[in-house]
Amino acid sequence: MSEAIIGGTANSLDEARRSAQLPLDYVGAGPVFGTTSKANPAAPLGIAELAAIVREVDCPVIAIGAITPENVASVLETGVHGIAILSGVVCADDPRAATERYRAVLDARPADRKTSVRSSR
Repeated sequence: MSEAIIGGTANSLDEARRSAQLPLDYVGAGPVFGTTSKANPAAPLGIAELAAIVREVDCPVIAIGAITPENVASVLETGVHGIAILSGVVCADDPRAATERYRAVLDARPADRKTSVRSSR
């Protein structure tokens, strides 16, 4: 088994369904709330479509797109395997403090909701 982790990207439920048919370790779904890191971003998925993706694909889903410490809980409640953060850390005045805020929210999750980054595929 390779040590590489291979993921796909989905900007909609249909794309997530197609990606999940590939031999991927995870599907990155987003942007959940939008993004400022791309010149021509896809429309925001929103929480309802993210939750539908989580329910309908048979691989871990990693959410991305304008996820903040304030909205992490609502993202995690969809059942995603994890989150990916870009602007919330690299564009912060204090990236270390920003990372610590995200970490605190993730660490506050109940133990039965915490999962590893590695999939079993």
